[in-house]
Amino acid sequence: MKFLGSSKLYGKNQITIPKDVVKALEVEVGEQVLFLLDQEGKIIITSKVTIPQDKEK
Repeated sequence: MKFLGSSKLYGKNQITIPKDVVKALEVEVGEQVLFLLDQEGKIIITSKVTIPQDKEK
């Protein structure tokens, strides 16, 4: 696992996404970033999500 940066939580629960994270996510201004919680309680931050049809619901 590679450390890409950290951020501070500001008013209205806002954060600044570190430059290296933006680059890794390949997102641009105005695009959506998703925050997912897996079954182990880990938070996944992604810009793209593909849910297999058998896992939907």
